[in-house]
Amino acid sequence: SSGINAEYGGILILPSPFRFRAFHSILALFLSFFVFPVHLHCYSFISHNNPTKMKNMLLFAIVLSASVYSVFSADPVKPQWPQEFSLPFGLNDDFGLHNKSAVLYYNYDKLQSQMIDYITNCFPLVRYDSSFHPCKMYFNPTGIYVSLPDLNIPCCLFVDGVGTIPPDFLHGFNFSGKIEPAYDFYGNLHKTYLWQGVDDFKYWTDVNTTFDVQFQDGLSTVRWNFGNMNVSSQDVNIFTLPQGDCQKKCEFFGLEEYDRKSPFYDPFLRFLGL
Repeated sequence: SSGINAEYGGILILPSPFRFRAFHSILALFLSFFVFPVHLHCYSFISHNNPTKMKNMLLFAIVLSASVYSVFSADPVKPQWPQEFSLPFGLNDDFGLHNKSAVLYYNYDKLQSQMIDYITNCFPLVRYDSSFHPCKMYFNPTGIYVSLPDLNIPCCLFVDGVGTIPPDFLHGFNFSGKIEPAYDFYGNLHKTYLWQGVDDFKYWTDVNTTFDVQFQDGLSTVRWNFGNMNVSSQDVNIFTLPQGDCQKKCEFFGLEEYDRKSPFYDPFLRFLGL
C-alpha cells in the first residue's frame, strides 16, 4: 500500500505531509477568523494603554503556535523490545511461502542471543533448497548459525561476527511519514507506522499499541507477519548451539557429499551443467 490514498476501516489515511498540510490549513483558518481579528480589535486599546501586556500576548501566541506545530509534526517514538520474550510469526515471500509458522526466541539481558525456529519452512536465503525444510537459526555475539537436520547439516556458520538484534531494533530505521494498513500473523488488519531502512528494509508497528506487525527483509520479498508477543523469561538452553561442526561455513549450493540425498540435488546440478 502506498499510503497516499489508502483506506483503513472506512477512514481515509493520508501520508504525513498531507496530514500536516491539512492541519496547517485548519490552523491558519482558526488564526485568521478568530485569533487575529481579536488581536486587531484589541491592538489599539492595549498597545496604547499597556504596551508590555500587548508584547506578552503576541509572544504567547507565537510560542503556542510553535508548540502545536512541534506536537503534530514530530515523528512517533521508536518502540523497544523487552529483554526476554518469544514471538510467533508467519514467514511469507513472493515465491510460494504463505504464513509458514515460526517463532523468535529472545534473551538479551543474560545471553545477547536469539533463536529463530522455522518450524516448517526455513528462511529461503540460507540455502537453495532450505525453504523446503524446517531449520533453526542461532544468533549470538560470535555469529549466526544454522541447523538443517533434514539435510544432514546439524550446524554450520551462516554469517561470522554478526550477532543478535539489540532491543532498539528500529535503530537503523527512520519514520517514513506514512501510516499504512498491515496484516499480522492471524490475519488481523492494523493501522501502522511504516519505518524505512536502507535497501528497502521496512518495518510496520501498530499506531496504538506500538506492537510489531510486519517486517520486510529488504529486496528479498521475504516478510514476517507477527503474532502476539509473550514477554517472559526464556530458558537459556533454547539458545545453545546444537552438536556439530558449527565453525564450518554454510554453503548456499551445498554440493558436498553429505547432502547429495536432497531431492533437489540432481535437477539443480543438471541445470548448472555439472
